[in-house]
Amino acid sequence: MTQDELKHFISENIAISFGEPDGRNWTLSSWSNAQAATRDFEAIQAVQQAPKLNVTGSLIMKRAAFAYLGALLAFYKEGEVWDLQASSLHLVKSDDPLYFYLKLQASQITVSPVRLTSEQWDEAVKMLFHDWLKPLVATISDACKIHEIILWENVFIYLKWFYEGLAPSLSELGRDDWALQWNELTRESFFGEETLNPFAYLADVKSKRVVENGMRVRHTCCYKHKLPGGTKCSTCSQIKAT
Repeated sequence: MTQDELKHFISENIAISFGEPDGRNWTLSSWSNAQAATRDFEAIQAVQQAPKLNVTGSLIMKRAAFAYLGALLAFYKEGEVWDLQASSLHLVKSDDPLYFYLKLQASQITVSPVRLTSEQWDEAVKMLFHDWLKPLVATISDACKIHEIILWENVFIYLKWFYEGLAPSLSELGRDDWALQWNELTRESFFGEETLNPFAYLADVKSKRVVENGMRVRHTCCYKHKLPGGTKCSTCSQIKAT
């Protein structure tokens, strides 16, 4: 599969597009600088008309999480390990309130020289977690004054969908051990004895209510209902059981 074919495959299944950003945008790699990150977050807050920066921080994470999923799909399909910090990822201003006025776009993807076999899937997941996802969560949490567990749950809901819904439906991936991988990924010590696994906690926490279609009810609120005209998710933790 060529790079263009791989990108097309990923964009058909994950909410990320490829190419030069086609409008006002903010580059994720620049957020390693705290001042640049805060400046960008405040600009996005203005675009969203969000009442507080913690609302914007949560919704940024809900968009950026798809870079993690896109990288996982690239590994499972072609064995590539993406270096997301060295890649050019952008949040691009959108007119669509459904996606919080943001879309995720990659103008350049850096492929790591690290080569892993399909049986080393756990190493790919861990590398992306430690090198890119964990620092991004910390940056957004610090700058937007938002609890990390909210950001981690924003990732968790998509990651759960990836392993329980998307990946098993893609015959092109040629695997049938997704449930085993998900159980391993949500093990407390998966990311190392010295690293708390937020996904283990979120997988174990008891739901406050049950949704008729069997979807998992959130432990925390993502705040999207606080945007102008926003509504609560059907799985919102703030909806009381009836």
